[in-house]
Amino acid sequence: MLLRSVLGWASFLRDPAAAAMENGEGAVYGVPANLLRFILDLYGPSYSGGETALMRELTGSDQTGYSNLTTVPGDSIGLLLTLFGLNLWADGRIWHS
Repeated sequence: MLLRSVLGWASFLRDPAAAAMENGEGAVYGVPANLLRFILDLYGPSYSGGETALMRELTGSDQTGYSNLTTVPGDSIGLLLTLFGLNLWADGRIWHS
């Protein structure tokens, strides 16, 4: 199960358009939704106007893809994907008290 999940994430990162389908149907809440949720959780609390303003800026931008995700918060895609991957790996492994 874990290997399948990791391979799915790796496949998405190589080619997001090809990996967006799951069992022949569009994955409504897949990798893109998880990545966006991660960015909102990471930057939302300290963003001017909070998570709501960050979401508006991300969805209202003329930019798309990774360039949008890096321009709005100001960090590199390498950092964002590294932190995202670490969070995916740690999910369920670290006790949250």
